[in-house]
Amino acid sequence: MMIDIVRTVKLALDREISGPLISLSAWAFKNPPVHAPPDVAYQWLVEFIEGKRTR
Repeated sequence: MMIDIVRTVKLALDREISGPLISLSAWAFKNPPVHAPPDVAYQWLVEFIEGKRTR
């Protein structure tokens, strides 16, 4: 899981996105800034990776 986090942060840096990564945090961490059910958080993460979601 840690490698997925690093890759996603690198993707955000390449896109020049700053600030909290809500989709990644909701999927990967215990206490994210925005809570979501696991399936919703995973969907947010997929959308972020595909470029459909900004954070």
